[in-house]
Amino acid sequence: MEKILSIAILAVVYGLFMSGRVPRTTAVMLGIVLVLGFGLITVEEAVDAVNWEALGLIFGMLILVAALSASGFSGDWTSGPASRTVTALREYFSSFAASRPPGGVHGQHHRPHLHGLPHPGSRSGTRSPSHPVAQVLRGISAVQGIPVTSLAWTLALGADTGGNGAPWGGSANVVGLAVAEKGGVRVSRREYMRIALPMTILAVAVANVLIILRYG
Repeated sequence: MEKILSIAILAVVYGLFMSGRVPRTTAVMLGIVLVLGFGLITVEEAVDAVNWEALGLIFGMLILVAALSASGFSGDWTSGPASRTVTALREYFSSFAASRPPGGVHGQHHRPHLHGLPHPGSRSGTRSPSHPVAQVLRGISAVQGIPVTSLAWTLALGADTGGNGAPWGGSANVVGLAVAEKGGVRVSRREYMRIALPMTILAVAVANVLIILRYG
C-alpha cells in the first residue's frame, strides 16, 4: 500500500509540474504534506533525507549570480573588452568557415562563457525579461546581430547539456553525487569526468547540429 501511495503522490507532483498551473514549489510542498500526512516517513526521516550541503551549495550559487549582476558584470558582455573578444571570435569563426556561421552555431560559442554562470541562475534567466541573463542575451543580440531565439536555445542546450561534463556543472550533478556519497558510493572528480566529459562533448555536438538545422 505504501508503495502505491508513494507512486501516486509522485505522479500527482509530476502532473502538476507538467501542467504549469501551479508554482513548482507549491507542487513539491503538496507532495511533502501528502507524504507526511499519510505517514510514509516521519518528520525526522524527512529532515535526514535532505542533503543540506548540496542545498547550501545551490543557495550559494544563486547568491553569487545575484552578486555578479549587482556588480554590473552583465553589462560587460555587451560593451567593453568582453564585447570586443566576442567580436574577434565571431570574425575568426566566420573566416574559418569562409562564410558567416548560422546564429545558432555562433551562439553556441558563447556557451562556455555563459555557462560560467551557475546553472540555476542561467536557466531562470530565460524566463523573465528583467533577469540579468535575459538582459545579456538581448545585449549580445543587439551588438552581434544574432537572433535572441537562437541565443536562448543555445543557452538552454549549453547550460543543461554542457554542464554535465563536470561534477559541479549543474545542480542535478551536485545533488546526485551527494546522494550517492550519502549511500556509500563515492565518485571521484576524475572518474566522473572520464565518463561524462566525452558524452557531454558528443551531446553538445548533436545540439549544434540541431541548432543549425533549426536556425541555420
